[in-house]
Amino acid sequence: MQPAVVSGQAAFELAKRPAVLTGLLVAANLVLFVVSAATNRSPWSGLGNIMENGALWGPAIDVGGEWWRLFTSGFLHANILHVGFNVLLLGLLGAPLERRLGVVRFAVLYLAALLAGSLGALLASPRALTIGASGVVFGLMGAHLMASRATGRRARDSGVMGLLVLNLLTTFLIPNISIGGHIGGLAGGLLASWVLLAPDRRGRVPRWLASTAGIGLAGLFFFTSLLAATTWIDPLV
Repeated sequence: MQPAVVSGQAAFELAKRPAVLTGLLVAANLVLFVVSAATNRSPWSGLGNIMENGALWGPAIDVGGEWWRLFTSGFLHANILHVGFNVLLLGLLGAPLERRLGVVRFAVLYLAALLAGSLGALLASPRALTIGASGVVFGLMGAHLMASRATGRRARDSGVMGLLVLNLLTTFLIPNISIGGHIGGLAGGLLASWVLLAPDRRGRVPRWLASTAGIGLAGLFFFTSLLAATTWIDPLV
């Protein structure tokens, strides 16, 4: 079956839809940054107890059972440049995807990319303290590539390829960046969007089935992350 072609009028109407969930996610990242900076009591980061208790850290997940770090770490940031860059890209990339996928499928995509980023970070450096929404941002870039493929265009014609290449270069060239988190988020976004865009590629696949499969994929990332958190090495042993 050939992918559906969106008419100019339909594309215009689609672009007018409000991206409410994207706005809420951007606001959540900004609010948590302000709150964590305002408390300013963390002994290791100087950004507040919310940072200390929410950052991704393998030993805390494994020994302490603090599984929520897989989620909360993606909403915490180290400084104004860190949060500013991430929420800017989140808004620019998330809004068109939310309009394209709808709220439910976009929420599943965001969740899957977030957990895939956590999984990648734990596989690459389970003992490193990791924060930031950049794993999700990479996942959204991957989703844009898949969305282009779903409409019959080449991935490199999506307009995001150059941005992705630039960010991949900075990932490997600039120190103190979570390589595993970025690559994991990208891989998760590619895979999740491929599943969630099935109704766009094949009209016979209902959206609820694609969303259910996407949730199952996010669940797989979650439980695999719990397993990956056990790979850390205790220096006292």
